[in-house]
Amino acid sequence: MKKLYFLLVAVALQAAPSAFEAGDLDSSNPYGLTKDEQYIYKNKQEIKNLKIIVSKQNKIIKEQSKELQNLKLQILNMNMTLDNMSQKLNGMESLFSNVDTLNLDVINLKTEANTTKMMINSMADNLDILQNQLDNLKDIVKNNKKLTDENIQTLIGLIQNLAHNLDKIQSKQTTKISFKNKTKQQLLDESITYFKKKDFKKSEKIFLYLLKKGYKLDEINFYLGEIRYKIGDFKNALAYYKKSIKLIKGKKRYFIDDLLYHTGYSFQKLGQNEAAKKSYLKLVKDYPKSSLVKYAKNRLRDLEKNK
Repeated sequence: MKKLYFLLVAVALQAAPSAFEAGDLDSSNPYGLTKDEQYIYKNKQEIKNLKIIVSKQNKIIKEQSKELQNLKLQILNMNMTLDNMSQKLNGMESLFSNVDTLNLDVINLKTEANTTKMMINSMADNLDILQNQLDNLKDIVKNNKKLTDENIQTLIGLIQNLAHNLDKIQSKQTTKISFKNKTKQQLLDESITYFKKKDFKKSEKIFLYLLKKGYKLDEINFYLGEIRYKIGDFKNALAYYKKSIKLIKGKKRYFIDDLLYHTGYSFQKLGQNEAAKKSYLKLVKDYPKSSLVKYAKNRLRDLEKNK
């Protein structure tokens, strides 16, 4: 569903953590969620938990299937043993009918025959017990498979329901924004808030308005690049990032480390590895205290390995 585009692409991107993590649904402990995002996060957790249950049940079924095979093998072996012992007993009894007088050998033979009979009876009892266990295990496996199928159907339903509700939520969103009676700084703050909430349509509309007004162009271009970056449009993200870098001209800006790292990553995604290295190296050299330096170093190592 194309209305899920922003969410799905954001999940697919495997970029390093940004400075803007509020409202991040992929975080292990998300914060700053809107009511809509809280609903989405709850559904995602339910889907995750149900997947774990289904995985565990499949593992149990696999183990029980092995146990079934072992029981079947035991029963087969016992049946073969019973057949052999029965044949031996029949042979002994045929000897008795041909003997007129009892002697020690016959007495011993009868004793052995009686012992064999007792063993056969005992094995027959054990065979009945094993057969009952086998029947019970078959029922358990059948019930577990049924339960797993039901859970899978529930999982599918949850995913479909989540997608449907995401469509409804996004269809209610409007890009109508009032620019009246607001300063440019107020509009910038408002747009950054929309950005952090992943409402990229509203955020982009305000940033483009401020871009036309020529307000804080280095920062505006950075955020416009960030929006393109978040949805996987790396080519246009780079266009904005390059403008932002030129406008900064050595000034200290709070977003410069994100700008350099995301510029490098965008180049890398587009296959321009040499340009990516330059961005990563500048980040490492000029901003060594940034939390993104360790990620930049990892990227540089990967690029060297893949030469």
